[in-house]
Amino acid sequence: MRSQLFHILWLLCMLVYLTGCMADNSGAHANAGSDQTVMAGQEFQLNGLLSSASTGLVRKYKWRQISGVPVEFNDTTLAMPRITAPQVANQQVLHFELEIMGEQSGADTDQVTITVLPEESVPESLDDSLLVDGQGTYQINDSIQLNVIWSGDQAALQSNYVWKQASGKAVDFTVADSTLSLTMIAPLVDQRETLVFQVSVETVDGSEQIAAAEVVVMPTEYPKFEVSGIVKTARGAPLGGVELRVIEDGLANDKPLITESDGKFSFQLEQGFDYVLAFTKKGYVEQVIPVAQQSVDSVNIINSVMIEPTDTVNFNQQGRIEFIGDSGTGVVFNMAQFVDDQGAVLNGDLELSLTTTNMARSSDSQAYFGLFAGFMADSVDSAIVSNLGMAKFNFTQQGVPVDLDFGEVVEILIPLHLDRFEDGEPIRVGDEVPLWSFNVERGSWEQEGDGIVEESSGSPTGLVIRGELTQLSW
Repeated sequence: MRSQLFHILWLLCMLVYLTGCMADNSGAHANAGSDQTVMAGQEFQLNGLLSSASTGLVRKYKWRQISGVPVEFNDTTLAMPRITAPQVANQQVLHFELEIMGEQSGADTDQVTITVLPEESVPESLDDSLLVDGQGTYQINDSIQLNVIWSGDQAALQSNYVWKQASGKAVDFTVADSTLSLTMIAPLVDQRETLVFQVSVETVDGSEQIAAAEVVVMPTEYPKFEVSGIVKTARGAPLGGVELRVIEDGLANDKPLITESDGKFSFQLEQGFDYVLAFTKKGYVEQVIPVAQQSVDSVNIINSVMIEPTDTVNFNQQGRIEFIGDSGTGVVFNMAQFVDDQGAVLNGDLELSLTTTNMARSSDSQAYFGLFAGFMADSVDSAIVSNLGMAKFNFTQQGVPVDLDFGEVVEILIPLHLDRFEDGEPIRVGDEVPLWSFNVERGSWEQEGDGIVEESSGSPTGLVIRGELTQLSW
């Protein structure tokens, strides 16, 4: 059977042939909880505790915001992260996505919607909520205190709070202050351990309010391994002053490293975590490389190649815009589809930086994102890839990245640099190809949508892939 043709959003067209059977991920089921309505400035919790993995425990949670006014999580890797609703003048809608990974590598995602009301508004009904303060990450032997937060009238409560441990390594705990708080000592662990506690209380109307809290306990110290390398241009010249961020289990470090004038860098990382290195420098296309090797006995060598954009153009007109750049690479959009970092529709000029790459050229292939493997939808098993072409679209306003509003779609055109499949069969107009996007936090290509092969006079092969995208992030 002919290998399938894939396209990656960065955007990369590739032939994919499987190295073995793909993992059945039917056992992983993400549940991002119920939609909520909250007031501006109110603290609320997302709830992924109803997620399950029938083949084992849920091994990893990862939350991200996909639209709306940006907010900060207390920890995106908790099953129940806390967030403070933003201050808003009008009703705003926030969308979040939960990704889980099961113990046997199954993965799944789910989404939840949070509606934020301005402080001066008086909603017809806004449920009282039960929250727990004190959640977070602790070290062995740390003192931990969890405190109940009830947003309603205390007179509405019928009984004292009841605490119990729901999951994780069993620990002894005590309750005090009329059961308003739980205290304990973080237990001895040799790896990251998540403890989940549940608190409940009855109200005078006979209903039961329940909240859960997560505590992550970390070992005192992990063995470290060394990472070193050099950043170069496509011409092979060392590139200094490059900002290097280490993304650990989906979270970027607060202080980026800066490469030396000779492009070199060296540092140590702790074993046992998933790492991705993100390289950025003004005037160059961002480069992202996963850290695969974590041996304490050898140095992990990372060589990064950064290329310059092919086209840079400004737009300020309204209505439908179609731009065709180098080699037939193109995009069709409307400026009203884009929002700024506050979720507001853009006003003013919109900048597009477009980079077309021929992966058949060795200089271009060195700037490839991530690993030469893709991950099918709903699977974590990889498929080996060979490349037909690559292009990147980067929309900004005054140098600040912007993205599509939730639910908006743009069309993209990606030129093919080869006109035959790996088995020698011609690529024909009308062939359907899956679209892929690069997830920087995970350091992996992930399937998104499908595209169709069309004719194009600008493409080197006379062929392009046309597809629709709902996000332009990696």
